[in-house]
Amino acid sequence: MDAFNSFLATVKPFFELAYFIASIGLAIFAYYGLQQITVLKTTAASQAKRDALRLTSEQCAVYADKIISAQNEFNDRLKKLEITWFEGWTIEIDGQEVSAKRTTPSNFHNFMELDIGHHLNQMEAFSVYFVSRLADEAVAYRAVGRTFVRHLDKVMPFVLIARKDGHFQNMVSLYVMWKARVEAEKLAIDQKKIDSKLSKLHSASATASPVGTKYD
Repeated sequence: MDAFNSFLATVKPFFELAYFIASIGLAIFAYYGLQQITVLKTTAASQAKRDALRLTSEQCAVYADKIISAQNEFNDRLKKLEITWFEGWTIEIDGQEVSAKRTTPSNFHNFMELDIGHHLNQMEAFSVYFVSRLADEAVAYRAVGRTFVRHLDKVMPFVLIARKDGHFQNMVSLYVMWKARVEAEKLAIDQKKIDSKLSKLHSASATASPVGTKYD
């Protein structure tokens, strides 16, 4: 028994050293693993961003090359057929809800001869990428946002009627988002003009001290 205890006493430091080395190895391995996970996450995020920007660029090119052309054809058709149904509407947005109210009598003259669905289907397909967040809507807004909103301001009454049957959901969602941004930018510009005018008025209306009462 004494010999066995002596043996344990002899080898114990080696076991303790081996355990200590193994612990260090595990710690290093765990640290390296965490570093690799961080690198993978960063790489995945960078790749996702590149893919989103590539998709955004492709969709903006489609909008510029095809959708704007289809919108122009639609507007030319309106003029040629003398269709006035889209005139006399007021569009209101309350949160995520959009409504349209007519302020003039309806006139359906030549309305049925108009092909409105073609370019609206293209705009709906375009909108899907940004509402689903597959593409970067902030980048797309700077490229085509204002023309997107301006056209839908005109045709939104028809879009809202069609949406009751489940159509154009993504297009309306993107319209609400971008319309709010357009309005916010307009208000910011107006605020700057107001602040500038107030500053000039304050300077012009500043009270002057009576002669001889102000000393340096």
